[in-house]
Amino acid sequence: MAKIFPDIKTGRVIFASSAEERFYNVLRNSLDDNWHVYYSRTLSQIEEADGLVDSEMDFVVYHKSWGIIVFEVKGGRIH
Repeated sequence: MAKIFPDIKTGRVIFASSAEERFYNVLRNSLDDNWHVYYSRTLSQIEEADGLVDSEMDFVVYHKSWGIIVFEVKGGRIH
């Protein structure tokens, strides 16, 4: 089972959509413990017009041999 942060077994996780919750559970139950899954991570960047702007990455998935994959999950309301 993937190592997942935050983990629903050790604390409360609030999902932005049911699609994100389903994807979280698929990753958690499908990947082995060589994978690290990070849910709802902040991405900060400096934009010329706006200065420091924070965005969010739905899922960052890491494996020491395979690298990093970032997922944006869409479901429900899209805006």
